[in-house]
Amino acid sequence: MKRHPFFLSLLGLAGCMQQASDQESYLPRYTGSAPWTINGARPGMTLDEVRQKHGEPTRSIGTPPTSYIWESTSWRTLFVTVDANGRIVQVSGNALMAGDQTILSGSVSDADVKAVLGAGDVSKSTESGSFVIPTPGKVVGTHHRYRNGNVTFGFSLTKEQGLRDITAE
Repeated sequence: MKRHPFFLSLLGLAGCMQQASDQESYLPRYTGSAPWTINGARPGMTLDEVRQKHGEPTRSIGTPPTSYIWESTSWRTLFVTVDANGRIVQVSGNALMAGDQTILSGSVSDADVKAVLGAGDVSKSTESGSFVIPTPGKVVGTHHRYRNGNVTFGFSLTKEQGLRDITAE
C-alpha cells in the first residue's frame, strides 16, 4: 500500500504536538510571615483601625452586626462586617495583602493563586448549568480556602474573569 506524502507529514506533526495545559503563573511564591489582610482589613481588627487606613466608609447597612462599605476608584469595594463590640468579623474585597505588600489582586488566574499561595486547604470547582440541568465537566470557576493564623480566606475565581472576590472570616 502506497502512503500519500501529505498523510505522512500529518503523522510527523502529530508526533511533535503536545497537549496544552493551564497557563503557568509568572508570580513568585509568597514566603513572608506578615498576617494577611484584604485591602488592609482583617477579622479581629476594630472599625477604627480600618477608618485610619481608608477614612470614613461610603455607607453602612444594618444594626449590629453592621456592614460598612468603602468604594474607591483605585481599588474595588471593601466590605467589613462589625459585631456589637466593634470588632470586624468578616471582610470582603479584591486585594490580598501582607503588611504594605500586595500579594494577589485584580484578575489573577487560578494558576496564579496556586503558584503564590500553594494548593490551599480546600479547593473546589464550579460547573456550568443550573441546579435543575447541570453541565457536568464544564468548569466555569473555582473556590480556594486558606488559613492564615486564626482567619480563613476564601478566593472565588471564574475562568473568564479570574479573581472575583476574596473573603475572610
